[in-house]
Amino acid sequence: MENKRDLVIVVVLAIVGLTSGLALQSWLSEPEPLNDSSGRAAPTTQAPATRPDFTLMDTTGKLRNVAEWDGKVMVVNFWATWCPPCRREIPSFIELQNELGPRGLQFVGVAIDDADKVRTFTDKFAFNYPSLHGESDADAVSSRYGNREGVLPYSVVVDRQGNLIYVHRGLLSKDKLLSVVTPLL
Repeated sequence: MENKRDLVIVVVLAIVGLTSGLALQSWLSEPEPLNDSSGRAAPTTQAPATRPDFTLMDTTGKLRNVAEWDGKVMVVNFWATWCPPCRREIPSFIELQNELGPRGLQFVGVAIDDADKVRTFTDKFAFNYPSLHGESDADAVSSRYGNREGVLPYSVVVDRQGNLIYVHRGLLSKDKLLSVVTPLL
């Protein structure tokens, strides 16, 4: 009798755990809703309507301000070296920077990580776009861009006028990103 009860408890806990995991995965991969008529973030999103300003250090030790890339279509990608989905999406970002950079697309990485780890990682993967870093500073910037939960990766598309057009939590596919940025170029 006791073995049956233990088995029932284990099964119930497994079902609750599986359901919770699936719900969390669905929530993390769901993009923020946007107001299609204006291209600005809808009131239900936590992201601001326009690009917040920030200055962080790049991998060479130089302070960089995001306003350097104003007038371009920006993909601001918050990531970390220890984040598996971040590591999976970066190669397609490098490809798209090569392909669409001449048309005005600019990726800007913001690593919420240690400077030495970021430098080693960006050198290894031959980043062709700037990657800024900071631990608590970069996390604060991510929050100002609407990522109050600290989800990584977290990507924001900014149009040439500085409006936040698209916000995505979790792994961002190349096809989805192309569908968002191509009309803006």
